[in-house]
Amino acid sequence: MFKNKHVIMALIVTPILAVLGYFATDYLVSEQPHKAVKGGSYELVQLPNCRYASGQCELKNGNFHIRVRGSAEEGASLLLHIESEFPLTEAMVSVVHNTSDEGEPKLMQLDSDDGKAWLIRLHVDQPESQILRIVVSSEGSVYYAETAMPFLKYETSFRKDFRS
Repeated sequence: MFKNKHVIMALIVTPILAVLGYFATDYLVSEQPHKAVKGGSYELVQLPNCRYASGQCELKNGNFHIRVRGSAEEGASLLLHIESEFPLTEAMVSVVHNTSDEGEPKLMQLDSDDGKAWLIRLHVDQPESQILRIVVSSEGSVYYAETAMPFLKYETSFRKDFRS
């Protein structure tokens, strides 16, 4: 079977063609990155730390990146911070119980002179079961995201040394 030169050539060429076909297909059908158009709206994708009790949630679309942090205060009050790499013109948030709800958006307050940090105090009853909606605008473009809020419960684990 392996004495036939056609079989040997096929065993060599087939994996090479498969790999080239994989990359050629990706190149031809994948969406090419483009600059944000003024007046356009773009969805921000949540990074994995949004799904866990990490203390922060990062949202990203291309090179536009924002970080959301929350700190609990007395009662059901929550201080929410948004930090961006680019100056933001406006930032709004709303908290809803499920995706079909329409919550009233609340305007955030500017927390820095350069427009990169924003904050707001919210009343959140059960953050682990509610959804946070964020809309920010920068340079005429609107960026929006929807994320669950388990990242707000940041718990540190301390290493215990047992010595006798």
